[in-house]
Amino acid sequence: MEEISVIDVCERIIDLEKQNRDERSKPGLYVRESMSLLADCRDYCVFRVFDALRMSAEEIEVLVGDLIECRNMCSEWEHDIYGGFFFALAKLLSLEHKDKVQDFSSTDRKAFEERWAKARSELGL
Repeated sequence: MEEISVIDVCERIIDLEKQNRDERSKPGLYVRESMSLLADCRDYCVFRVFDALRMSAEEIEVLVGDLIECRNMCSEWEHDIYGGFFFALAKLLSLEHKDKVQDFSSTDRKAFEERWAKARSELGL
């Protein structure tokens, strides 16, 4: 698959989401084509991250930085769902490489399991 900048893809996601918001505000209108393009953009980002799991931490550093930039871009346009999407992808890559790329130390496995036990109890899970 040809490699394309995730920042360029993120810009398209923002544009498509703006378009979809405008179109959805019109009664009875469903925008199948732009929704399909939006899904393809998301899938491209997922596959880029999947492919990156086989790379070294040094190779991933740029991609994680781009994913964090995408999160920031989405937040600027109040696309919090996509901001969370890009944050989760960056976090996944960083965790895979033992936090050598981006500091997500709050997600240390042992510390998380201790917090999760408390959270589960509070949530009744």
